[in-house]
This record gives sequence, structure tokens and C-alpha cells, in this order.
Amino acid sequence: MRPALVLAACLSASVSSAQAPDAVDPGLIPYYKLISPGIAAAGQPSTQALPKLAAARERIDAVLHCAARSLVGQSLADPALYYRDNVAGGIALLEAMRRAGTGRLVFSSTAAVYGIPGSTPITEDAPLRPINPYGETKRTLEGALGWYAAAYGLRSVSLRYFNVAGATERLGEIHDPETHLIPTILRAAEGRIDLTIFGRDYPTRDGTNIRDYIDVSDLADAHLLALEATDPGDTRTGGTDEPGRALAFNLGNGDGEGACEVHNPSYDFNDAALPYGASFFARLVEKRLAK
Repeated sequence: MRPALVLAACLSASVSSAQAPDAVDPGLIPYYKLISPGIAAAGQPSTQALPKLAAARERIDAVLHCAARSLVGQSLADPALYYRDNVAGGIALLEAMRRAGTGRLVFSSTAAVYGIPGSTPITEDAPLRPINPYGETKRTLEGALGWYAAAYGLRSVSLRYFNVAGATERLGEIHDPETHLIPTILRAAEGRIDLTIFGRDYPTRDGTNIRDYIDVSDLADAHLLALEATDPGDTRTGGTDEPGRALAFNLGNGDGEGACEVHNPSYDFNDAALPYGASFFARLVEKRLAK
């Protein structure tokens, strides 16, 4: 197996997770090499950094594109940032791949491309109607993949999912700011923060939003399976009459959980407080109304 080569922008993740070869699970990436930090450094516009992929000494067989800005609130406050990094940066990557002769891509997309679905569970042929710039920029790049397939023979798989959770034996979840429910619950259990759960009046089992969670290890396996599907000999992403094809798949566990259920599976839905052993209580309030 050829060694992996990583370009880490580290826009919202911890830099430490992409600094040392021993930080990578050898079961997922047998070999690890970090290109000079000058190629893709935090704060450097991806439109400048990513084209340097084409100048890399190693031949690039395929690309796993997991880099993006992904905070919904931030995307609403500063959509230009998201169009620059998620769309312009994504196109810069596609052009770098073309110049390098790389025709295989796995795109880590999002289920936010669906917006508010008309029915659940959501299927891949559901209408794409994102309701925020984050989802819209992901949808835009997915669209580009289809046109790149038709024009240039790019083989690609887009993976759409909502909430990633879990950790490996050596790597955990580190974000700043932390907006994910499970790490926030754990921080509250340690007494580091107060936890407020917004909800109570949704038509769900516990009155809160239902979210579909996927374990990070399962997600990594799915990316590797998607990578296999882009192999030049795989007819799912291309053939004699169609050199390239763009596919999209939803990822999830098939059954969602409400915030209260994640916090405490034995929670009494009629209680206004959420006991977690004897360590802390979460404050449950009505959902915030959109202005």
C-alpha cells in the first residue's frame, strides 16, 4: 500500500492531531507523512495552499477531502468565509488534482445539504434544500463533482452524515469552540461547564431534536470503502461510456436519539431536570425561536 500524505489546514481541529506519525491509527493509515506546515497552515487561504498539491513530489493516487469549515452559526454570521474556504478552496483542490493527474476523490460532505427533510429517514434522492451557508457550500461543491465527472472523468463519492461521536484508543475529539453535544455533556459531568439543553416542545420522544450519531471509527471505515469505490476498475464510479461518475451516500446508525436520551438514557421525559448520577444537572429550557 502506498503511504498516505496529509495536508492539514487545522482551521477548527486540534493541530496536535496532525503533527506526529504516531498520532495516526496504523490500522487506518499505514504510513503517515505531513507536508511542510507552510503548504496548508491555519489561517492561510486554501486557494493559495491547496494548489501546491500539484507540485508534491509524491504521485497522488486519490484524495480524501475532509477539510472544511463546519459551524452553522458561524456560516450565518460570515458566509463569505464559508464560500471562500469550502467552495473556492474546494475548487482549488479539484484543479490541483487535475494538474497532478489525480482522478479519484472522496468528499466528506454533510446531511445539512437536505435542510429540513420532508420525511424521515432521509434517502439519497431527497431534495437538496440547505437552510444555511454551511450546507449550501457543501451542496455547491457536490454539484461541482458531478460536472467534473462529466467533463474530466473524475470519480468521486460524497458522504453525507450529521453527528460524529466517539474516539479511538489514542485520539479524542477536540474543538475550540466545542459545539458538539457528547463532549459538552462530558465536560459538564466533570464540572467544567454548565449544560443547557434547548428543546422541550419538539414533537419527539423527549421534546428535543432527534439527531443521528455515527461513531468516528465507523465513519473512517466508510471513507476507506468509498475510496475503494473510486478505483479505476470499479464500475460504480465510471465505465466505458462514462469515464467518471459522482456518487453520494448517507451515513448513520439508522435510529436517532434526542438530546435528553443522549444525556441520560433513563431520563424521565416528564421531569424538568436531567440527573446524571450525582454529579450535575442539565437545565432544560424551551427551544430557541429563529428570529
